[in-house]
Amino acid sequence: MAAHIRSRPGVTLAQAQSWRLVEHGVELSTGAIWNAASRLGLSLEKALRAAEHHRPDVAARRKLCKSGTALPQP
Repeated sequence: MAAHIRSRPGVTLAQAQSWRLVEHGVELSTGAIWNAASRLGLSLEKALRAAEHHRPDVAARRKLCKSGTALPQP
């Protein structure tokens, strides 16, 4: 499992869970996957993010929103 997670940065809990079931026929809860990864010193994403999450314009709007500043209208 450690090699699988290390080779796929950004893998989600659900993806790791599905991989475990398909490849090894072992069904584990989300909590069990999370705990195993934690014990191995690995981290997993809780959910996928939209591709635009990393775009500079989206990041700037998110920063404004979090600061409580009014967002400019497009």
